[in-house]
Amino acid sequence: MRFDFDVIIIGGGPGGATTASYLALAGYKTALIEKSEFPRFKIGESLLPYSKGPLEEINFWQKLESKYIPKFGAKFFSHANDDCFHIVFEKALTEDHPFAYEVQRQDFDQQLLDHAKSCGATVFQPDEAIGIDYDDHSVTVRTTSQTMTAQFLVDASGRNSMTAIKQSHRHTDTSLSHTAIFGHFKDVERSPDKFAGDIIITVLPNLSWSWVIPFLDQSSSVGVVVQSNDFRKYKSNPGGLFWQKISQCNNLQNAMKQSTQSKDFDVVANYSYHCDQLAGHRWISVGDALGFIDPIFSSGVHLAISSAKYASKHIINCLSEGSTLITSDAKHDYEEKIRKGFRRFRWAIDLFYSSKFEEQMKRVMTNEQIRRSFTSLLAGDVWSEENLLFRLNSI
Repeated sequence: MRFDFDVIIIGGGPGGATTASYLALAGYKTALIEKSEFPRFKIGESLLPYSKGPLEEINFWQKLESKYIPKFGAKFFSHANDDCFHIVFEKALTEDHPFAYEVQRQDFDQQLLDHAKSCGATVFQPDEAIGIDYDDHSVTVRTTSQTMTAQFLVDASGRNSMTAIKQSHRHTDTSLSHTAIFGHFKDVERSPDKFAGDIIITVLPNLSWSWVIPFLDQSSSVGVVVQSNDFRKYKSNPGGLFWQKISQCNNLQNAMKQSTQSKDFDVVANYSYHCDQLAGHRWISVGDALGFIDPIFSSGVHLAISSAKYASKHIINCLSEGSTLITSDAKHDYEEKIRKGFRRFRWAIDLFYSSKFEEQMKRVMTNEQIRRSFTSLLAGDVWSEENLLFRLNSI
């Protein structure tokens, strides 16, 4: 049977573009369908050090050096006092992933999608997938402009979770019912040393928190995350709630004192969800189409890039063996691998939202082995079995 492509990917964000790069570099005829014009604004601007591996494998990591500010760690502040917990990535279990980058997503996503094209992927943009049909031998995708066939489909449709929603596999995580309010600002105060690019997280009252992500051009992404119930009374004035939360921490308020807003506020509510099935007959999901937990530890883009790597590996194996995902061990292996990464990040997120986070962080910082293990987790090394935290907590 003849196909238009070996693999069709729906979605051109980091998960889709990374998958397209892997498959095209492996010599497979790959199509990517992206409904939006690029560049387009996107949240999720802080990369993790362990994204370096996949991005190096597709020859992309080196393209980031001159464009983005390096991030050597993360600083955690408390609104209640001047305590600062500084996690430095080079002090993890291994020292071979000492930094990542803070990226403006409209630039990063465009750059990564262009890289997928340079690897040999065919990109249809703007074009929207409106229908998917499977049979024993192929998948057919209908878009707003054409119909195409392939052996496999990759769902990288992000929060749309096209495959999961169609099959009723996606569920909102009601235990993480949060709303984020964020904008961009010029001249937010930052550290004058090599740690100028470190993300700053401030723990605020009532299970809320803020982020400050510095960029190379002296602008910063600043956001606050609140309980969705608390947001409702400010629904018509999200900026009012933003500034109220900023005022709850002296360090944060002082850092923002000389700043000017350069991008209007955006709001994203109830963004945490999970999917029951991550792969099936001739399809596999990557990135936010798999699920999303919480932005506190910047796991979103990292899980997208990492899932793209593992999905590509399984697709390449299936294509070379002539098997389908549902009749091979690939489906089970892939789902177990991805769920393990989500589970370990979720453990850290639950710790953050517990009432004992600051107390636990003090213990973390005074025990070298635990500190190194926690640092590795925050760097994105969530698949290592050498991490003491994973063994102690059976995750």
